[in-house]
Amino acid sequence: MRPAACALLLSLALVLGGCAASKPKPYRVDGTAKCLREAGYQVRTDADKLGAVAASASVGALRALEPGNNVTISFGETQREAANITKLYRRFAPPKLARHIDDVMEVQKNAVLLWGVHTPPPDELDKVVGCLKS
Repeated sequence: MRPAACALLLSLALVLGGCAASKPKPYRVDGTAKCLREAGYQVRTDADKLGAVAASASVGALRALEPGNNVTISFGETQREAANITKLYRRFAPPKLARHIDDVMEVQKNAVLLWGVHTPPPDELDKVVGCLKS
């Protein structure tokens, strides 16, 4: 095999290998709950008591409470499952929430964050998103 062809194949193998190795791990309840507790939140991980949509999340769910607001985080196995969770929240949202659900819900990889009252200030949002752990 010619040196140029060998170099091209080696480069291609390195690129493909790097892509496979960098696949991000999905977020999980346990690591996220631990981080949120350490950040001062009260955290519940009993998904079956957090509502029908949270209870149906394939990887589980949690609710983190702070004074004046709370966030329910529902975890799917993949980003596609997270998209399905958002559809469920939209479908089953009570009318009062349905009117502004896009203001209080967001997706981070495989996790769906649904704020109870309003999206928090950027520093609070960054703290919660920073606690999403694999």
